[in-house]
Amino acid sequence: AKLLGLEYPGGPVIDRLSEQGRPGTVKFPRINSKQALDFSFSGLKTAVYHHIEKLAKDAPGSRLQAQGSRLEPPASNLEPQQIADVAAGFQETAVEALVSRTLRACQRTGMRRIIVGGGVACNRRLRARFAEEAAAKRLQVVFPPPALCMDNGAMVAGIGFPLLQRGRVAPLSMTINSNLCLS
Repeated sequence: AKLLGLEYPGGPVIDRLSEQGRPGTVKFPRINSKQALDFSFSGLKTAVYHHIEKLAKDAPGSRLQAQGSRLEPPASNLEPQQIADVAAGFQETAVEALVSRTLRACQRTGMRRIIVGGGVACNRRLRARFAEEAAAKRLQVVFPPPALCMDNGAMVAGIGFPLLQRGRVAPLSMTINSNLCLS
């Protein structure tokens, strides 16, 4: 969203704009990682950056052509349809990675229920793909109502602040514990 010069937070804007994008117009490389269940979007973000930079450079009257320098943001001279197409291509690639890896994890672990949370759980394309593909595999997928889908960082801070006020702190050497008691 930042590369496209869109407002913050970018997720809802990308979701909205992607509906105006032409499906398949912009295709980004699928996310590959050494581990079949790992998530990393750094390669996708780099691909989006280079695609936007090329579009901006090729745009009529582009200052990038004349000066050979980068614009901030590089999409500042793109047409609205180009921005919508990039948003749609990015969203489709990210959603495909999230859904495919989650379903692969269910297959490996035997889990039959998927619970999706955080801000991304509000994304309409993610909800549709999960519902469709989970149903085909006879898995249950659960989403909170969109009004309750918010940034996990804010939720963690909301839990952490009262704990800090009570003097409950952890060392920086603390490891991940998904069963940690937060009361």
